[in-house]
Amino acid sequence: MRRIGLAIALMAGLIASAFAQKVEIEAVNEKWVDFFNKGDFAGIGSLYTDDATAFPPGSAMVKGRAGIEVMWKSIAEQVGDPKVTTLDVKPLGSAAALEIGTFSLKTKDANPKEVTGKYVVVWEKVGSAWKLATDICNEGKRVCGGRCLSLGKVTKRRSRLSSIRDRGASFTTAACRPHQGRYNSK
Repeated sequence: MRRIGLAIALMAGLIASAFAQKVEIEAVNEKWVDFFNKGDFAGIGSLYTDDATAFPPGSAMVKGRAGIEVMWKSIAEQVGDPKVTTLDVKPLGSAAALEIGTFSLKTKDANPKEVTGKYVVVWEKVGSAWKLATDICNEGKRVCGGRCLSLGKVTKRRSRLSSIRDRGASFTTAACRPHQGRYNSK
């Protein structure tokens, strides 16, 4: 009987811990959206670990806060009004978690279009704060992109990513497949 009571107490503790992680991570996501809307890319960078890695679609990894800040600044020139929805947070111990979610953004062209996608983030607890350690995004339905969005035609993506690299980001432009045109906004 005592073992059952201990097992129930342990399970209740784990569930409460997982719920607390999700609430804390959703609060950081709200800060991320707020920083993005204000154009505060240093603020966005502060939400990442020092050695964080982002995986924008159609290009190589972006490593470190400085590169991630430059990446988001460039992306913000193309899109705005981000919305992030956490679907699930899986604890990976007390100091790490895996988040799965979806996002939407609006393009900043004459005829704005909604861009949707999905993402996975590995979070690390640094001191008392949750920080993004690995930020991976994936394409949505209409255009290539995710939280780490690359919009436009393939040639525009290559040009924009090259300009990010030229401004000091620590990644190189990868060859981007044309995807048979299905990722280009129309």
